[in-house]
Amino acid sequence: NGAGPLPTFQAAATAATQAEQETGSSTTVYTSPGRQHFHPGHPKAWVNFNSAGTIAVSYNVTSITDIGTGNWTVNIATDFSTASYVGVVTGGYISTPAAIIYNISGTVAAGAYDIRANGGGAGNPNLDPDTPNQIHVVFLGDQA
Repeated sequence: NGAGPLPTFQAAATAATQAEQETGSSTTVYTSPGRQHFHPGHPKAWVNFNSAGTIAVSYNVTSITDIGTGNWTVNIATDFSTASYVGVVTGGYISTPAAIIYNISGTVAAGAYDIRANGGGAGNPNLDPDTPNQIHVVFLGDQA
């Protein structure tokens, strides 16, 4: 009949556990969509918001608290296991003085991250970006 040999079937694949995802060391299990976010190289939360604290798009962020000009708290839905995680912040600038420096403005907590934006240097005021009016934050680390 010309069909050739029948294919060989392998045993069912095994999904990675949370611990296997967190160590990122196994090469014999697969990553399921429900476990992928546990890998250390995967962002655990991210957000794009404006200076009023209005979220345009986000993942694992419940809200933004507008503390005042150039100050915001990003409230994270699923807390990190400790305050030892990384937040990367970038955003728009302002026409004058043409640059904004984004930095941590307070103690980092497992479920909240405070951001300050100012013109840089001593005595410079906090600033809201206007070109464009956007702040972007990405978080990496181990979640609880």
